[in-house]
Amino acid sequence: MKYFLLFFTTFCFSQQYTITGNIENNNRSINNASVIVLDTAENMLGYTYTNIQGTYSLTLTAKKGETIVIQVSSLGYEKKEISLVLKENSVITQSFELLEKTEVLNEVVLETEQKIKVDSDTITIKTKYFTNDTEQTVEDVLKRIPGIEVLEDGKIKANGKLISKLLIEGDDLFDQDYKLLSKNLDGKVLDAVQILKNFEDNPILKQLGDSKAVAVNLKLKKNLLNIWFGNLTLGAGVVSENRWKESLNIGLIRKKIKLLNLADYNNSGTKASSQISKSFASFDIYRQDRYEKEARSVFHSFSGENTTFSNTQSIFNDAFFNTLAFNTKIKPDFSVRSVSYFALDEQIQNSLSSTEYLVEPNPIFTSEQKNYSLQNKKIGSELELKYTANSKNYFTANLIFKNNPQRIKDNILFNEDLVAVNSRNNNYSFYNHLYHTYKIKGNKVLVNYLYFGNDQLTERNKIISPYLNDFFAIDSQALIKEEVNNNLLFTGIKSKLISKYKKTEHVIGVKLESSTEKNKTNFLVENTQNSEYSTNLDFKQNTISVDNGIKYEFTEDLKLDSQITFDFNDFKSQNFSKRYVLYRAHNGLNYDSKKTGTYSLFHSFNQTLPQTSALLQKYQLISYRNFSKGIVNQELPVLKSQSITLSHHYSGSSIRYSTTSSLSYTKSGKINASETTITNNFIFNNTSFVEGGDSYRFNFKLLYFIRKIQMATKLETDQNWTSAPVKVNTSDFNTINTLFSTYIVSGTTYLEKPYNFDFMVTQNRSYTTFNDSKSSNVITKANFAINYKLNETFIVALKNDVYWLDETYSFLNAELNYTPKKSKFSYRMVLNNLWNENEFKITSLNDYTITTRSIPLIERYALLTVRYRF
Repeated sequence: MKYFLLFFTTFCFSQQYTITGNIENNNRSINNASVIVLDTAENMLGYTYTNIQGTYSLTLTAKKGETIVIQVSSLGYEKKEISLVLKENSVITQSFELLEKTEVLNEVVLETEQKIKVDSDTITIKTKYFTNDTEQTVEDVLKRIPGIEVLEDGKIKANGKLISKLLIEGDDLFDQDYKLLSKNLDGKVLDAVQILKNFEDNPILKQLGDSKAVAVNLKLKKNLLNIWFGNLTLGAGVVSENRWKESLNIGLIRKKIKLLNLADYNNSGTKASSQISKSFASFDIYRQDRYEKEARSVFHSFSGENTTFSNTQSIFNDAFFNTLAFNTKIKPDFSVRSVSYFALDEQIQNSLSSTEYLVEPNPIFTSEQKNYSLQNKKIGSELELKYTANSKNYFTANLIFKNNPQRIKDNILFNEDLVAVNSRNNNYSFYNHLYHTYKIKGNKVLVNYLYFGNDQLTERNKIISPYLNDFFAIDSQALIKEEVNNNLLFTGIKSKLISKYKKTEHVIGVKLESSTEKNKTNFLVENTQNSEYSTNLDFKQNTISVDNGIKYEFTEDLKLDSQITFDFNDFKSQNFSKRYVLYRAHNGLNYDSKKTGTYSLFHSFNQTLPQTSALLQKYQLISYRNFSKGIVNQELPVLKSQSITLSHHYSGSSIRYSTTSSLSYTKSGKINASETTITNNFIFNNTSFVEGGDSYRFNFKLLYFIRKIQMATKLETDQNWTSAPVKVNTSDFNTINTLFSTYIVSGTTYLEKPYNFDFMVTQNRSYTTFNDSKSSNVITKANFAINYKLNETFIVALKNDVYWLDETYSFLNAELNYTPKKSKFSYRMVLNNLWNENEFKITSLNDYTITTRSIPLIERYALLTVRYRF
């Protein structure tokens, strides 16, 4: 009873107060000024930031007669604070006039411009000190910036983390499709690159702090701001007549509007479609989530290409794309972002391979000669609206549409017979994301998320195969058709309450989701449906999910992070109906030492359901010689795994030094394994669920900028040990053990001399043991590039790539760059594959197969381009 009276008394004498006002300097509004309210014991009661008009508003709970302190500060101004005694009036108007901060120096020292400047959570790198004037795109520039990595797929890492956004002058234009920007915008327009740590673009969530995201911001040269700028590039082969390169950049970067149109056509092997991201899903229990799902593809035709070499060495492709993106502030509190794109790849790829399957009782040998052609289009558009209603309400709407038609012709000489495959596929996707972030009071935020998605996939496959026709006892030239229609529809709503008080951050969230999936396959033999290989499956899932997470600071350095999620899934299909209760847990400690770095120890437990394809009770044809089937007359089992990870990260005050290392162990419970039967002509896969194996992973990376010799270096190794059950042409499962190892050493110089160079040595090793047999693969690659500035207008660059495989392959490329002074024109000559390597052959040993594959390589050519910048 006494606790109730205490609570009642406190409630009666406490009330909500709203404090508003303006923060100015000489009648000029101060944007993003910090406003903090404290009590007399210096406990924080609330804080906020001013908007673009210099106004602020915050709500707090306090007692009448209590004294509060309001502190106001902003970069470049003197800090100011006042004390107030709270009275009956619940709305308090308090404005501030800040004075510019001035410092009196005994002497003035003129310093040169800083190459790298560290300001709180922002690291600014001046690009002119780290480039050599041969860079063509933003990606080329980023590859040379210390602390930034560009991965092979075009994704970007900064300070060892994948970036969440690539901004231009502080605004986002491309969201997850930022490769369209990095791979195509002219690198010469950049003045600086900024690494933004603790990045958060939601202004209300930003007030909670503690964001772990990283973004990169591109700063343009000042003479390109507020005007139209761009370039036009025209290029043609001067030795090989069928080589072309055309591109167009048009941009307008102003404070209220940013617009870019980027277009490119080339036949050098790069793929336009690879710059477009797939559906994107993210889960962050303490921040915003995003859910996008994809319908399951059935039939696959392998192109025969090899990923060992770069695309410009081994991919025969004509690529064209055009994208238009803009971001505009219609009002200071309302912005619109849009990006639309069209990408087209037309690829023709030939290959020859022979495979030996090491199975019982005798090995099986096959050969395959492919003539593969692909027409791949990607058309899409995204519209995003952001609205800051007031200091408490923030809204975001994101609508995404994608269309991906494909045409494939695959002529295969399998063993000694011709197989023809023709596929016409289409994929329509639509996703809608609506967010509302509401600041309740103090440090409590409610995030509401409503989402909807529809992904439709159609596949029309026509196959003429003497092996299939013999299997179905029909004429050898008869036509077999497989028509696939998969439709996935889902909708959901999620709400989470995030609370932060002193040393504790707590979140609780609830999600309601409903999804339906319809998979229908018609298998026609001589235009007559074969019911044994036709499927018609409907699934429905209604899910209630509950998230609970807590972060607690034991000390300033030691923090606890504990998360748990429960999923209550009502699963219904034609054959069974069941309620699943699944949970995921993530618990760990984080120790942050300013002297030695950040240490983390985490344990996670995960329960999931397998893909619904596991319920297929009939075989589906998934390639011209592969059949796949799920479990028969069984419910979906629950897949389980758990892992423990120990990691360490350290970086200095700037980007000159950082090290990252981690060691993890994963134990899999029940997993999805395949029971494989290989015959002379076909492969049959049956889904099975068995106890899984173990895996270990160790990673170490060191980035170091050596000032004395002006060189950035990287040392990296990645080790993966796995054991998994495999069943191939046997009655029992056997264990296959694999070790994958990667070693990387690289360096980039920034010498104030006419010459600079880059080098990288990479070695990939794999070792496999299976059925008392051992196999290994070793691939070593070395890259060395040097550029020499003959004078202020002429630069020569040489690049040599050497591969050590079964044989040694060497690719020598040269670039001649001529940029006349005070001219808007520049000229570039590209000499590709000067040694004229024309065929690649490699033997790989993997699991229970030995494969020898050979592909043609892009022949020697010379390409001359002329670029006009305006």
